[in-house]
Amino acid sequence: MAIRYTTEQKKYILLKGNIAKRMEAERVSDAQMAAITGMAENTFRKKRNKPETFTYPELRHIFIRLNFPDEEILEAVK
Repeated sequence: MAIRYTTEQKKYILLKGNIAKRMEAERVSDAQMAAITGMAENTFRKKRNKPETFTYPELRHIFIRLNFPDEEILEAVK
């Protein structure tokens, strides 16, 4: 029997993947993202693995720095 995710869980899984792929595409390190969001590098890594723990202002900084398209931003914050 397949494991089914809730809509909320799917949203966080997609956000986690989108942050990772955009960091790689933009060649941005965890240290750089931590500085942009105003947190320690270790804290950023933990939050990146559990994106539901990011605050809205932190997500805004991430979206801007990683050039997220509008549709991915809307998907993440709705």
